[in-house]
Amino acid sequence: LVGVTILNAVFTFIQEYKAEQAMKSFKKLMTSRGNAQAKDAELKGILTPEQYSIYEQKKSEMEAQVKQKLQEKHQAAQSSS
Repeated sequence: LVGVTILNAVFTFIQEYKAEQAMKSFKKLMTSRGNAQAKDAELKGILTPEQYSIYEQKKSEMEAQVKQKLQEKHQAAQSSS
């Protein structure tokens, strides 16, 4: 019974740690997103409409790639635990 309690405490600690790290990453992402929106507004004023359109297209492609890699990483982490 003591062993099960200790094992449960260890797993709980690990889950709490992972949740805390995820929240830190999310908070950092939200800050980055706000900064990115400000940069977008600045770029829209500097670039020609054609250049800005290309920029937005490339940005969307990169965001999709990052999202896919994060999903793959999340799935790999879930399958290993």
